[in-house]
Amino acid sequence: MGIGQFFLNAFKIVLIDLLLAGDNALVIAMAVRSLARAQRRLATACGAGVAVALRVVLTAVAARLLCFPIFSSPGDS
Repeated sequence: MGIGQFFLNAFKIVLIDLLLAGDNALVIAMAVRSLARAQRRLATACGAGVAVALRVVLTAVAARLLCFPIFSSPGDS
């Protein structure tokens, strides 16, 4: 697998991840709705930060897994 193919696969994963990321804001909003205003701001910021960090780490892991033939799609060369 060349470097170009690696970045193409990584781009595919990032695009899908961004499309599916909209539910994070909803989950965070539901989790913090009963907190006091100051706590709500802190919890929202921490929740968003953790969500972004997890997204970056898991995207990198998924991109690396695409290097293994068992994880690539059928017909992918």
